[in-house]
Amino acid sequence: MQVFRGLPDRADRHRPIALTIGNFDGVHRGHQAMLGRLSEAAEDLALPSAVLTFDPHPREFFAPGTAPPRLSTLRSKLEQFAAHGIAEVHVARFNAALASLPAERFVDDVLVRRLGTRWVLVGDDFRFGRGRSGDLALLRRAATGRVKNKLSAPVSFGHVHVDPGTHTVKRSGEAVTLRPKEYDLLVALLQRRGQVASRAELLEEVWGYSGEVYSRTVDTHVAELRRKLEENAGEPQHILTVRKTGYRIRVS
Repeated sequence: MQVFRGLPDRADRHRPIALTIGNFDGVHRGHQAMLGRLSEAAEDLALPSAVLTFDPHPREFFAPGTAPPRLSTLRSKLEQFAAHGIAEVHVARFNAALASLPAERFVDDVLVRRLGTRWVLVGDDFRFGRGRSGDLALLRRAATGRVKNKLSAPVSFGHVHVDPGTHTVKRSGEAVTLRPKEYDLLVALLQRRGQVASRAELLEEVWGYSGEVYSRTVDTHVAELRRKLEENAGEPQHILTVRKTGYRIRVS
């Protein structure tokens, strides 16, 4: 496991990372579950797993006289990260400059430009940026702005026809109403022209950087696509499950 003190000036663009962020004081069961989820996503995406943590603890910076004692030392946290198979750890110094950074700048400057984050996992209550103004919703919006999820031409499979120019989907000539995320998921699968898309990749492309969205969200939406597009179609299934990894569409 590599340990980096401070943040790099710029990310290695040839080596993006799958990242989780937090103080991980005590590395309790919730933390361990996050580290396990990170490792799964990193493996699916063929990315190194990485942790961004802070020293000192933000509570110690904002209230040095009243901050509770730490449950674990930095060294013991690093040992726990290594035990969970984490590839690299970035220990950022929590100081006035970092505390005053606007949330949007934290995403653009720290996560994207300096760390090269491609996939990120955070807890539901994660807050970041000046005045704790950044949250999971902001991360999602930032991710959505970076996702390029488009088809360049109409595509058909089975009795289904998708026209990206009009954003219409038809089954046997009849219009089918899809919710926005269902349509985005369908497009993400069709873009691969029959290649497998892992659940982690679909989570990143369709839902963005999300801490509380797990594989069952993809599974639920795929089930809805099958119900709306293939149920009682009278022919073999085209939206295929590939082992436990993900999905692909058999395109005409």
